[in-house]
Amino acid sequence: MPDPIVIDRLEETIRWAQCLTEKQRHFVWMRAEEWGWWEIRQRFGGDRTTAWRRCHKALGLVADRLNGASAGTSVAIYCTK
Repeated sequence: MPDPIVIDRLEETIRWAQCLTEKQRHFVWMRAEEWGWWEIRQRFGGDRTTAWRRCHKALGLVADRLNGASAGTSVAIYCTK
C-alpha cells in the first residue's frame, strides 16, 4: 500500500496537469523521463527547437497555474538537457 503522502503528491500532480492538453502532458512526461529532444521530435514532428518551445510553453502553463497567474505570464522555465 502506498504511503498517504505519496498519494497526496500524485493527486496534486494530476491537478497541475489538468491545465495541459494531452499532447502537452506527453511532452512534459517524456522530458521528465529524460527522453531526448530527437526522440520527442521524431514522435511529434517538427525540429528540436519546436519540441523545446512546446515543452517550455506546457511547463509555463503549469507554473502560471501554480502561481495563480493568468496564462502566459510565467517567468522563464526551461526544459533542459
